[in-house]
Amino acid sequence: MVYSCNKDNSVDISEGDRLSYTEDGKPALVIVIENNNSLGGGLIEVGFNLYRTEVINVLAEIFNIAPTDMDSLSLTQIVDKFGEDWQINEIRNIAAKKYNKIISLTDNDATGFALLDTLKYLSKENYNIDLIVNLHGGGQSIWFSDNSYDIIHFTSKLKANNIHIRSLYQTCCFGSEMIDDWEAIDIISVNGSSKFNSLAMFSPIFFIDNWTNGSTYQNAVHNAYQMEIEKIQSYRTILPVMEYLITDDIKVESKQFVGGLNINLLWGDYPVII
Repeated sequence: MVYSCNKDNSVDISEGDRLSYTEDGKPALVIVIENNNSLGGGLIEVGFNLYRTEVINVLAEIFNIAPTDMDSLSLTQIVDKFGEDWQINEIRNIAAKKYNKIISLTDNDATGFALLDTLKYLSKENYNIDLIVNLHGGGQSIWFSDNSYDIIHFTSKLKANNIHIRSLYQTCCFGSEMIDDWEAIDIISVNGSSKFNSLAMFSPIFFIDNWTNGSTYQNAVHNAYQMEIEKIQSYRTILPVMEYLITDDIKVESKQFVGGLNINLLWGDYPVII
């Protein structure tokens, strides 16, 4: 990411420096989505088992597939086989009109090493890097397909390689507990859920749509959270969503927090240190 134009593409944000912005950027989006064959159990899977036929019909409409394509599959298997690619494609379709480069990592490619290598390449090519990460997490770690990575260790790797991330939208559980670690490497904008995040199906799509269409980063995050709730509520005549998908506890634990150097970052603003 280009904060200032120097030969080694490195910068230290010290006290007294301040951020300015230019509209002259080279935006790249990296999407990392992998459920690691687990949805964490809980009410969502209980509801699926009780209302399988109804859920299958809804998912078939969303994923544009036949209900029979999901015969004998568990909810986790359905998400792995159809949901991840669907979400990536939805994000790509929205982002394509704005980004110079889009890279997606899923299944066996969604490793910590692959993400680090991708970010090294984009940084070397002076891209302004945004991240959308839909992975499991545990407050102090992010669970890639190859392993669980300690967040302090991972962000330290980014800093050691002079990799600057403009923004991160993450769905990791307890993501709010990792905001400080991302701020330590001077990320401009970052979000995180309060505790267990169960609102991760539509929110990354709603986020990128809001942000690339004029919302500030903070508003895009909060809009995406509310829009996912409203989207799920729209199925309440078909499914008992209030009992299984958007209970009061789910809404509280999935509540989003934001941080970084500028929570009101606009998509078209590229940071420069002056």
